[in-house]
Amino acid sequence: MKFIKPVMMWVFTGLSIATLAACGKPETSQTSSASPTTSITSNANPSAQISPVSTKSSIEPWIESESTPDPTLESTIVRLESISATGSVTTYRYAKVDLNSDGVPEAIVHLSGSTFCGTGGCTTLIFKQLGNQYQLVSRIPTSHAPIIVLENTTNSWRDLIVYTRDAVPNLVKFGEEGYGDKIALEPSADLSGTYLFAKKYREYEGLEFPLTVSGSQAAPTNVPTNSGSIAPSTTITASACRGEEKSLLKLTTENYMINICGVTTPEYYVGTEKADPTKSIRLPLAEASPTFFMAVNGDTTYILAQTPRGHFLTVTQGEKELLREVIEGW
Repeated sequence: MKFIKPVMMWVFTGLSIATLAACGKPETSQTSSASPTTSITSNANPSAQISPVSTKSSIEPWIESESTPDPTLESTIVRLESISATGSVTTYRYAKVDLNSDGVPEAIVHLSGSTFCGTGGCTTLIFKQLGNQYQLVSRIPTSHAPIIVLENTTNSWRDLIVYTRDAVPNLVKFGEEGYGDKIALEPSADLSGTYLFAKKYREYEGLEFPLTVSGSQAAPTNVPTNSGSIAPSTTITASACRGEEKSLLKLTTENYMINICGVTTPEYYVGTEKADPTKSIRLPLAEASPTFFMAVNGDTTYILAQTPRGHFLTVTQGEKELLREVIEGW
């Protein structure tokens, strides 16, 4: 089983949990109107606006985000992802860049909202256009803007740079199953390329659009019970992993079954109650290693860990331990 290189991110366990804390919104984001127009104007010398960019790059140093929403792209995202219609709003911004030199630009989508963001970053999706449809190529969790498209290629696809927390640039290359693990770069690394969504770390530019989710598509939201315990407000019966995802890790405790799902790397945690398998919750991962998963939601921390004393699922709220169960078969 392949795991990503540990990066500090937020991870959510699949316990029935309290309401997701909304992640910090990009500092300069805009919302769409009935007739949105882009907030970015081209400059005669755009490379002068971008920091850092060297003069080595021969490709366009800045591509503006699209200025109108794409309903087909939206419906594809909603179909693939777990998005709540009643919870916090999920928004997206997207740009189109030809990543594999086939003459047809790919759609690079950056999601925002508590379902897709933690302090480690938000989820980025890459779609290939097939006629008037979109096909998911890769999902890159925990990424901040700018996203940089490099001149170098791997397996005929452009290499990318994405940022994680603390403004760390990470190289992402295309493998047999899409863009794979992040490789942390030194701050002095050459960051020449085409910048998307921001010219500096987390200084987002351009429009973002709300994802419209119908009631039938909505994922369950979660609310705390009066007793302070954590329980789902509704149930779902969908399979643990969706679409092209695979179950990369299956764990059990006394009361829960846990699946870690992803296309090539761990991306989602799905927890299911043993007593009632219809009660299940699916949440995005932000950090993963072979022996440790962690998530923080407000003052509540969720940990799956292998320790010298044993393998445990632990949930704490502030300094209070709410739950500790032995993980079986890990």
